[in-house]
Amino acid sequence: MRESGWDLHARSGRAVLVRDTDHEVDPGRLRLPDSLVDALHEWAHVADAANSPETADADRELISKRGRQLAVRLAAETGGQIGYLDPLSGRLDQIGRPRPARPPGRGGGGGAGGGPRGAPAGPGRETAGRRPRRGRP
Repeated sequence: MRESGWDLHARSGRAVLVRDTDHEVDPGRLRLPDSLVDALHEWAHVADAANSPETADADRELISKRGRQLAVRLAAETGGQIGYLDPLSGRLDQIGRPRPARPPGRGGGGGAGGGPRGAPAGPGRETAGRRPRRGRP
């Protein structure tokens, strides 16, 4: 399994992140920028509408290219590798770089449940491995 374990799919006009083939998550439930979540769902909606024989090849290529671009953004946000399942060709591509292995005892994954990393630590959030700064405002 890849480090992040997420594959980007388009299902019934909605973007979903799939882990281990049986765990689907709406990207809006993760700590991702709203603009990225909106773009993912918009892309999935267009891809669903274009999944017909009447869709021109040039349009299909643009939709596939847009999906790959969004997978690159998603990989950048998660800090890991994302699988991109092209909804029109069925091809699965790996986007981004795998996360380097962390030394034992240096903290866990990227977020709650191993999801994408997100907001900085704040009140009530885990700060494992971090010490408060002293002498600075």
